[in-house]
Amino acid sequence: MGLPEIIITFKKKASSAISRSQRGMVAVLLQDDTAEQFLTPCTRWKDVKETEWTKESLKVLKLVFKGGPRQVLIVRVLRTEGSLDLAETLKQIMHINIDYLCYPGYQTSDLTALRESIKEAHEKGKKVKAVLPGVAADDMHIINFASRYVTAKWIDDERPVTYTAAEYCCRIAGILAGLPLTQSCTFYVLDEIVDADVPEDPDTDIDAGKLIIVFDGEKHKIGRGVTSLQTVTLETPEEYKKIKIVEGMDVIRHDIFSTFEGSYIGKVVNSYDNKQMFVGAINDYLRSMQNAVLNAEAENAVQVSVEGNRGYLEDHGIDTEDMTEQELKEADTGSYMFLEGTCTFLDAAEDLKLDMSM
Repeated sequence: MGLPEIIITFKKKASSAISRSQRGMVAVLLQDDTAEQFLTPCTRWKDVKETEWTKESLKVLKLVFKGGPRQVLIVRVLRTEGSLDLAETLKQIMHINIDYLCYPGYQTSDLTALRESIKEAHEKGKKVKAVLPGVAADDMHIINFASRYVTAKWIDDERPVTYTAAEYCCRIAGILAGLPLTQSCTFYVLDEIVDADVPEDPDTDIDAGKLIIVFDGEKHKIGRGVTSLQTVTLETPEEYKKIKIVEGMDVIRHDIFSTFEGSYIGKVVNSYDNKQMFVGAINDYLRSMQNAVLNAEAENAVQVSVEGNRGYLEDHGIDTEDMTEQELKEADTGSYMFLEGTCTFLDAAEDLKLDMSM
């Protein structure tokens, strides 16, 4: 137990984070009372018992599995006094390590509950993001799928199937959860599509934070992989408009949070030596993510926070004016560990400018 376990855990998480076979989980919220079971985890389509779901539910569940996520968690939306209770449903599942969430029964009135639940989950170190239809959410953890309809022809089906935007969000969520962290969904080919709502001005839609479908004359593809974020601040910079960047950031934050919670809290004393051991384990983890998720040319590291320790000491009536930086780092901060650091994430190759002279 303790610190050696922390180092091993970080190594395992770094290895699995960049492996497609270990990628994400999709939670599908369904309004389906065919059976009573609240949560149904599946790893492949064959795990789905068709007698337990309506035709409408099976229609969207097939979409999720097409993207190749590691796991699909099927969630029946709870009812309170006969009425759908989305808020309570989200409350019951947000402790699970969900990567992407989709809700084919989504209504605009559901946005508040979803936004608040996702925000609270991230404050607890979770990594969930939602794929929703036609939602100008201005939120890096909500993807705004903006194509109003999609008609697809699957190899195993005789006739084309038309999906609403809310239904096809399930396909997008499955794709996003199935992609490795080294790739973005930009120009992901959707071979099944025979017709779709394609915008006349895709650049304008993309700049507005819309995930769209484009047609290149031969095949339909996902446009640029963007989140719905529009408002850029110091806390939400321009880079957070990219799904790939946000995904990498969420995975790293989650791995650090969960390792601290599972292998540090209550298991070791909060001494300076142990803080440094934990810092070293995080930095080894960050180095292992370089060239796949993080930019190896940049500084990707954390350290004990001098200012964090100073604030703690001063809040407890200790004069820090004459303390050196090292003394501040080594100071006793009770049960609190104050760290700070930087990470620079790698984007995927998405743009080309080629000037040729004759």
